Formats: sequence, structure tokens, C-alpha cells
Amino acid sequence: MALKIQQKFKEEWDNLMDYENIEDAMISIDDFIKHCLDKYEPKNWDFRAYLKERYQLYLSMAKDEIRTQRKTHFDPTSFSEVPNVDVIRYEKHLKDSIATGNSSSTFEQLAHKAYLWSYLNDYGAFLKSRLYQEVKDDAEALSLPLNLNSAGESRFKEHGYGEEFLTFLGDDLSHEMDKLAINRFIAHHGWLEFKFKKQLTQDISNFAKSYDHFVDEEYEPQYWSPAEWKQYEDVFSTFTETLSMINTLKKNDAKVQRNKTHIDLTETFNQFIEEKKLSVKPDTVMQYQISFNFISQILGENFDLSNFDRKKAIEIKQAVINKSANSEKGRDKETLAVKTINRYMLNFSAFLNWCSDNGYKIEKNLFENLKVKETKSSKNNRRPYTSNEIKLMMEYKYMDKREAADFRNDAYWFPKIALYSGMRLNEISGLKTDDFGCEEGIHYMSLYDNDVKTESSQRIIPIHAKLIELGLLEYVEKARQAKSSYVFMEVKKGKSEAGKYGWGEKISKWYNRTLLRNIGIDKDFEKENGKMLDFHGLRTTFISKCKSKGVNEYLTRQIVGHMNDDDITFGVYGSEVATKLDVMKQIIDKITYD
Repeated sequence: MALKIQQKFKEEWDNLMDYENIEDAMISIDDFIKHCLDKYEPKNWDFRAYLKERYQLYLSMAKDEIRTQRKTHFDPTSFSEVPNVDVIRYEKHLKDSIATGNSSSTFEQLAHKAYLWSYLNDYGAFLKSRLYQEVKDDAEALSLPLNLNSAGESRFKEHGYGEEFLTFLGDDLSHEMDKLAINRFIAHHGWLEFKFKKQLTQDISNFAKSYDHFVDEEYEPQYWSPAEWKQYEDVFSTFTETLSMINTLKKNDAKVQRNKTHIDLTETFNQFIEEKKLSVKPDTVMQYQISFNFISQILGENFDLSNFDRKKAIEIKQAVINKSANSEKGRDKETLAVKTINRYMLNFSAFLNWCSDNGYKIEKNLFENLKVKETKSSKNNRRPYTSNEIKLMMEYKYMDKREAADFRNDAYWFPKIALYSGMRLNEISGLKTDDFGCEEGIHYMSLYDNDVKTESSQRIIPIHAKLIELGLLEYVEKARQAKSSYVFMEVKKGKSEAGKYGWGEKISKWYNRTLLRNIGIDKDFEKENGKMLDFHGLRTTFISKCKSKGVNEYLTRQIVGHMNDDDITFGVYGSEVATKLDVMKQIIDKITYD
């Protein structure tokens, strides 16, 4: 370097000798050397010394904040001591970032980015110089502890070589920049600042614990500029980000380790259900979800499915058998029906078989032959309602002012529509104003493009004369005038989406718990006699009435949406042919309950 300065001095001196008036241009040698040194020797890089200076400032600000009970965006006393395992994990992250070149997150989490940035360009130029090539060592950059300077960083720290100074020394900076060294430079900054923040927050916490407002001397608040407060808060906000990232890294580590052998129940089921949503009806998806909610309670949400075996399947079966019926429906003292138990078994089996088919190491058919056999005594068949029960239902008056108070208008229509159309509860609750139409004087309800149980449930149903007489068309028209897309909005009030039992859940609860009891039906007595009465029994009653009136079985199935997939004559060859609306109107008007 001395030779370079001497050479430069000779060049400058020779230039001076070329002036006509040498006396005016003469300067002392001492002054010229001082000029060279001032121009070509920038302030040296020393991030550790810079942080030490900032440490005292921030600690003073924190103490001032604690003494004066000042509120800032981040509470510096809220940080607990960083566990050693977190320190080790962050150091590993920084070392990984050197090898991968992914140091952007480290840079973003620096509270003192400006300091690093002020030297980054000069350091980049230094890395392209011949001076750096003399000490370059890739192995050192990857293996050297982050609290130590690399050979290149030490030389840069000692002299603070910048592009201007390197050019002055005659270096052409023709070498390719060492990206490994740049990432090591950033990681080194990140590590020093992390240790700085760790110690600072710990000392602040210790001070807060020891300071007593009632014992310590009165304190005169100091003035700190808004810029200083901003940088002070940046220290804690970036430290919060780093700690959050460390937690994420640890979770990902655990997940990677677990995923080597672990087949997570919840994670795998979510994949299963997302695929099923593409091919099955929402009601079926909901049944899968109900089954999963139960099995996850038994096994645990993160159960390892690779441990599921026949013994576990039998254990699950027994748990389902012992499960009480849904307490939300007032049946907490009852066990599940055999049909429901078997549906759970079927859903579990479908899920595990899907897992096996999709490459998970799970044995197939673990629930095979575990279904509970249905017998006459185990079946609770729905019976049709009697004429007297239907009369009481049609003339029903609310017996308490609180009963169905917020959905009485809707509640009036649901049982009547079911009795005179055979529609399901959720089909009725999903009716839109656009579903009501008229063709050649025949009013009808269309269930096409609605959320119905099966494809065969999509159908057109003529509106029974009794429903028209009771004023259903006028009720629909009022909904249209109110610019309502759905006919029955009261049952949807306060809901953004259908509940566990669909939009008709309010109706189901009121009907099964209150209305039936108030018209004199004892559900416990009915069950003892192998019968079940609920809202769906209205559909059973309609179908039974069609049979007693001699309605053709195919036409009945078409009206109620019960077409069988194996009905070759009508299900395949006749799939594009619909029974004429006027014929169906004549059939449906035959259904009376007088």
C-alpha cells in the first residue's frame, strides 16, 4: 500500500511540475499525504462496535420507558429468555443460508439494515479484487463459527477497502464476486444482531423485575427523538419476527422428521375430503366429516395411521356402538341405530381404503365383516302418520309464545309441503323463488341445479292444489317482492352457511321435539314398538298414500326422487324422457288426507 501511495504521489507531483506557475501550485508533502489518506482510507467496518454503541442507547431508552411507564408499540419486557435450543436452531438457519444463498430473510429481519447496506457495495467490490483472492477460502466461509470474522472480513474490517480506494490502488476488480462470501457477510451481521437483541431483551427484563417505582429515586424523563423511538421499536419488532421464524423452523423440522414414518390422521383426512368434494354430494361430505370428528376424538387428531390395525378397528366399532345419539336432538340417552352404526363403519372403511390406494402404508379392508347385523328388532321403521295426526298437524296452533318465535311463517309451510309433495326437509329449505314456475297453467317447483341428495333427486314437482289453496304461491310472490333469492329466509336468519343438519335444522328440532309432542305423539312409546316418527315420516306418509291410491311405482319414484340406478328400463333408456307435467299434476292432486 505504501508503494502504491508513493507511486500516486509521484504522479501527482509530476503533474504539479507541469504548471507554469509552480509556486502557486506547490503544497507541502505532509499536506499531500494527509490529503491522500483522507480521500482513500474510509472509516473501517466494525458492526460489533456499532452494536455496542447502540446497546447503551437502547438500554437507556428501555429504562426510561419502564421508569416513566411509557407505552410503546412493542413491550420490551415481554420477551422471555431465548432457550439454547432456539439459539442453536437459528445459527443452523444462518449457516444453511450461506450454502443456499438464501439470505434475504436474514437481511429483512435486521433492525440496522442501513449499517449493513452502507458497507455492502464496498464489500462487494472488495470481493472482486486481487486483494481478496489472496485470502479467499470457501471451506472457511461454510465452517467458521458465525461469531468470528472470516479472513476476508478481517482484511476488509482492517482497511475498509472500497471501490474508489481499490481503483486508486490499481486493482481492476475483474474477478467474479464471491456470492458465498456475500451471504456469509449477511449471516455474520444477522448472528451478531441476534445475540445483541437476545442480551438486550434479557437485561431489560432483569431491570424491569428489579425496578421498584415506590422505592427507587424519582427519575427525570429524557428526550428521545421520533427517529430514535422508531429504530428502538424496530429492534423488538424484528426480534419478534426472528423468534416467530425460529418457531416455524422447529415445527417444520418436527414435521419433516414425523413425516418420514408418521401418517397424520387429520392431514390425511383433509386430503381425502378435498378429493371427495369433487365427486360426492355435500351431504355425503358432511357424513364423512361427522364420522371423522368422532374417530379423531377416540384416536386423537394427530394419530399415526400407520399404527391402525384390526384391533383398533374393533375398538372403534365398540366405541360407535356405545355412542349416544345426538344430544342436540334430545336423544342423549339413546344409542345409535344399527343403520347409523354401520354408516360409521362404511365411512371409516372408505377413508382407510383410500389411504391404501393413494400410497400410504395402511392395510385395506380393516373394517371388513365388522358391520352390525340388522334384524327386525334392531330396525325402527317409520310408519305413516294417521289421518287424525295429520289433521292435528294441519290445524296446529302454537302453544307457547316462545315456540318457533323467529321462524313461524316458514314453520307453517314445511310440514304441509312435505305432506303434499314428498319433498325432503333440506329440499324444501333450499327452495329459491326462481324454482317456482308455471307452464300451460300448471304451477310447479323445480329441483334442478339445487343441492339435492342424488342426481335422481333433480326433478320437477307440480304444486298440489291444497298448497295453492293455502296460499303458497302468494307466499313465494312476497319473497320475490322482498327481493329474496330463497323462499324461506327465516330458517337462515343469523347463518352464513348451512349447519351440520342443513338449512332446515331449526325446523327439524322444533318439529321433532315440540310439535309431535304437542299433538300427542309419544316417541318413546313408538320406539318400543319398533317405529320411528320424525319429519322424514311426512315423506313416508306421502309415498304410502301414493301406493294406497294405486299410483304407478315408477311415477311415485319420479315424483319423490327415488329413481334406482339399476332400473334399466327407466333409468337408462328412459332417462331423457320426462312424464308430462299435466299427468303428474293429476297424480299428485289425488293425494288427500281427508
